Amino acid sequence: MDKAFYAQNAVSEVLEGVDGTSTSSNLWLNLLNSVSSVKKTPLKHIVLLGGENKGATEWISSLKRAAGSYNGQDSFTRDKEQIVPPTYLMDYTYIELVDPDHGEILAVIEVYLISELHLVSEAILSELFTPEFVENCIVCILLDWTSPWQWLHEISAWIQLLKKVIGNFKSNSELYDQIVFKLTETCKYMRLMNLFHNPDCNDQITIPLESGQYDEPLGLPLICVCNHSEYMATIEKDELLKDEHFDFIQQFLRTILMKHGGALCYTSDLYPHTLNNLLYTILDSFFLSPQIYMDISSPPKANVIDRDQIFVPAGWDSWGKIRIIQDGFDVEGVAEGWRLDLNSDVNKTKLGAIQIYEEVISDYRKNNSFDSSETENLVTALPLQEFLLNQLNMTETKTQTQESPTKSKKNITDTQVPPAQLNLCGMKLDTDEVVEKLQKLRDMRSESSSPMLTPDKSSDTLSRTISPSLAKDQSQNEALANFFQSLLNRKKETT
Repeated sequence: MDKAFYAQNAVSEVLEGVDGTSTSSNLWLNLLNSVSSVKKTPLKHIVLLGGENKGATEWISSLKRAAGSYNGQDSFTRDKEQIVPPTYLMDYTYIELVDPDHGEILAVIEVYLISELHLVSEAILSELFTPEFVENCIVCILLDWTSPWQWLHEISAWIQLLKKVIGNFKSNSELYDQIVFKLTETCKYMRLMNLFHNPDCNDQITIPLESGQYDEPLGLPLICVCNHSEYMATIEKDELLKDEHFDFIQQFLRTILMKHGGALCYTSDLYPHTLNNLLYTILDSFFLSPQIYMDISSPPKANVIDRDQIFVPAGWDSWGKIRIIQDGFDVEGVAEGWRLDLNSDVNKTKLGAIQIYEEVISDYRKNNSFDSSETENLVTALPLQEFLLNQLNMTETKTQTQESPTKSKKNITDTQVPPAQLNLCGMKLDTDEVVEKLQKLRDMRSESSSPMLTPDKSSDTLSRTISPSLAKDQSQNEALANFFQSLLNRKKETT
């Protein structure tokens, strides 16, 4: 209805003309421009920071599969548009949201990836952050559960980079204040909805923000993603971190993200709904209706109970909700310490948040209590995607081997078992050859009508028959000739 209404108004404006007259030269041009602007596909941008090369590409692939499941695409089909491991300072890919019924592209999300911090990262983002880009942009900081002890340094580095870039941007544009105002109102609306449990609550009701909520605005929507949450079980099994450490990490991240108005998502391929929660948060941050693009009736609920499936939407959290997770957590001290860490020029009279975090979550690889010989033999579990890729390669290799049975049979045939040997008085004799000669000797004796040989001469004959000199130096004919000659000589002696 809206598109038809706008198109009809555009046609009437063109027909009337700017000054009340119409010309045939610009009639169709203005008409097509007006209609194309109405049907223009929404274009949004994600700036993905961190995750290193391999982890970032895996996360993007998982997000594409989550979007593809709502597009009616096979989630097990390999994505031909999957980006290769990053080789530049910034890489690019995109995600299409497609109408499964009509095949129409509803929206396009561009992903700009900076997996590692470089000296020129600030210059790259400064060129990228135009007013039109910032208005349709969100920032995702990607962390990995394989190294949770480094998270505070990573978050601090990326947020300080964003503050510099956005600081240069807001001095040249009034758009920054508009974005901050919009995000502030969003946080207030989320708090109001949580209080009244009604999404249709009265817009006239206004309440202030929570203590420590959005008091360090970045000017952009922020989502912190902790990927590979299934690795938490491995960390706990290896006795590197315990359950109270995982609660501490959750409380710490939520306290920091509250100050910037950010959302927190733990994701894992083992739990597909965590990726759906992330996709919903991304669409909601773009002010795109997730109910239309994802075909769901209600937003996902916050989850702070399941430690490997944490989901905290932007504007939902409060200091009271953070304290209830584990007693003894100093929310105010962490919030103040984080402010001191971000403002490095301020003389610190208290501990910074990074120092507080690292005193509790220490890197086991730098712990002197471990024996050096033990740490060298520690086995690191492979990520799920890498393990599955290895299994796929093994399966394909096995299939190729089964497809060539002729070659395998030929190799088996060519492999011959060596003949058995008999060790007699230190002399190695071929058992097959000895048995064959003995059998021939028995046949000759049965055919001969002569009296039996004396034991002495018989044993002498047998010894000569099976001696290695006859087996090696004399042929079979010579052996038979000697045998018959011995018979003739014996016959003469008897006569």
